[in-house]
Amino acid sequence: MISQNPRKLPVRRFPGQLAQPPSLIGMKRGRAGRSISAPELQCRSPGCHQVISLPSRSEHCSSDDGNETTSADEKIAAQHNSLLGSQLSPAQAIDLQQLLRERFSCWSDGIEYTAPPEDRLLPRKRFKALQWDSGLSRAEEEEDSEEEFVVVSHPECKKAFLHLACPFFINAPEKYQQCLFKDDFDSIETLIKHLLRHHNRPLYCPTCRKTFRTLIDRDDHALENACKRNAKAQLDGLTESQKAKLIKRDRYYLGEATRWSCIWSTVFPDSEQPQSPYLDDGNGLSASMVRDFWTADGQRVISDFLAGKDIPTDGNNAAYHTICHTALATLMDWVFKQDSRSSSLTSNG
Repeated sequence: MISQNPRKLPVRRFPGQLAQPPSLIGMKRGRAGRSISAPELQCRSPGCHQVISLPSRSEHCSSDDGNETTSADEKIAAQHNSLLGSQLSPAQAIDLQQLLRERFSCWSDGIEYTAPPEDRLLPRKRFKALQWDSGLSRAEEEEDSEEEFVVVSHPECKKAFLHLACPFFINAPEKYQQCLFKDDFDSIETLIKHLLRHHNRPLYCPTCRKTFRTLIDRDDHALENACKRNAKAQLDGLTESQKAKLIKRDRYYLGEATRWSCIWSTVFPDSEQPQSPYLDDGNGLSASMVRDFWTADGQRVISDFLAGKDIPTDGNNAAYHTICHTALATLMDWVFKQDSRSSSLTSNG
């Protein structure tokens, strides 16, 4: 069972934090809670805002030496830099990456992530900023402001709800780490859509359990009648029956955590329920923080940066979308590396 009481997570810090956090922009999520009659795989509304899907990666690795990165990380970083370099000059790309890192480090300083209350049914904002409560009435504050006092500003108290996790990622984090890059789950509805879109069971031979990309390949294999029975091979992904159950069994009034537990029971009926349905540690929490920063402040930072360089920032501009897409992926790579280095230093210390 998931605890009803939100739990406070450790404050996350990154190198290069600024003295003062930038102002935050509020965000609204799409309305959740309606029943899904069929998988809605495309957003057709003119004003629809979709979560940016990042390039898929099987895993993020770190070497034994905290000052070195693996060849896989270097290759990915080179690809991202190449994409940014095709839209910006090398100096501009470096400046943008550094700016985003500084803003994220400042934004993430002191933020607290908690599990949403189980009985919460209304759509919510994943991230909210609560101003410091000085304890004075407005009249007293205005009166004091007229005097010649040195004003000491208090930092914002930033709180956010944990993001939902993909059951496949919870079951096998290393194998399904790319789920962190594909989607951000702000509701049970978006999670179900992700499962229907990205976790189909592949075509396979019922005898040897070999998988195939096309029906023709599978049928040709079956006609050869040369394979041997293999009952031990495990097949990942959802069957058609499981996909139907995901939609049919979902009940909005049950609450978010209970609905997620029902999804787990459908996807992994023979496995024990996890302690939490949320991304509450490791790369999962880091990915959630990056996405919250991106929604609250990241895209505005890019727009302001490009405007200062006289680069078009029209939302329909292909170059702008490429810059945003690549900058987000690059920032997430950097945050993951910081986490890996911090973990390495902690274990060695």
